Amino acid sequence: MQFEIMPQYEISRYIGKEGVCIVDIRAYDKYLKGHIPSAYHLKSLGCSKSLLENPGVLGRYRHFIIYCDRGVSSINECMDICDCDHYKKFRPRISSLYGGMAFYRGKLA
Repeated sequence: MQFEIMPQYEISRYIGKEGVCIVDIRAYDKYLKGHIPSAYHLKSLGCSKSLLENPGVLGRYRHFIIYCDRGVSSINECMDICDCDHYKKFRPRISSLYGGMAFYRGKLA
């Protein structure tokens, strides 16, 4: 596996950290209702359903932390990213947040 499952307790270390891109892949209306601070929605990265719609973004950050509602869609996104040529070129660290927003207990933005 070329990506990791990030435990919930670790996410707070990465909020607002330089070189880290936290990505919310949920529906945009859910993002607007509340998201992890400093997280980008796919739309703000020039994508509608997957980071692979704008693979050049993979070269902009050293670490991507991807989350969804419950953690399943983010795992699928991570697997897809790790299979793409741009990933192989830039080799950013890729993480899926365990349990997604269903398990997140921190502050919301």
